[in-house]
Amino acid sequence: MGVSPPPTDPRTDTDLIATYLRGEVRAFEAIYERHKDFAARTARRFARDESEAMDAFQEAFTRLVNHAPRLRMTAKLSTWLYPVIRNIVAERRRKERGLRLVGGEADLDRAGPAVADVQPVDTDDLRHRLARLPDDQREVVLLRVVEEMSVEEVSIALGIPEGTVKSRLHHALKTMET
Repeated sequence: MGVSPPPTDPRTDTDLIATYLRGEVRAFEAIYERHKDFAARTARRFARDESEAMDAFQEAFTRLVNHAPRLRMTAKLSTWLYPVIRNIVAERRRKERGLRLVGGEADLDRAGPAVADVQPVDTDDLRHRLARLPDDQREVVLLRVVEEMSVEEVSIALGIPEGTVKSRLHHALKTMET
């Protein structure tokens, strides 16, 4: 007989954070359980390997703990986590490049997410079509379609106007049709 997963907490992320700040550790556990899969997928999307992804994943939740008292929820928590994870990976790469430059080695890193690392894509044709997109358009498509964020949530997560999200999505879909 298998072990049943714990029931999902019906409280909103805002309520869970407020409860956590009042000292209920289980509230943070509920937040973690609710968002861990999204955070792991996001980290894998930007990281070069599993180790880098898990470091970014762990640091994102550490930052959430540290920022919880100042966090003002205006959208889903995933819209806060997404840019945090993306920035953690970018910060680590900048630091790494700085160390490489000091050591005299060339920087061979490529910017942007690797399409091969995107797990939700299940066909070679779709993967090929996504690979043809510029990084900014691919990112919008993945957030909107794969992560099922609204246009407003994508806007918040990326820190760009909603009109820019719509434009990038429009151009991406047009490119993917051909």
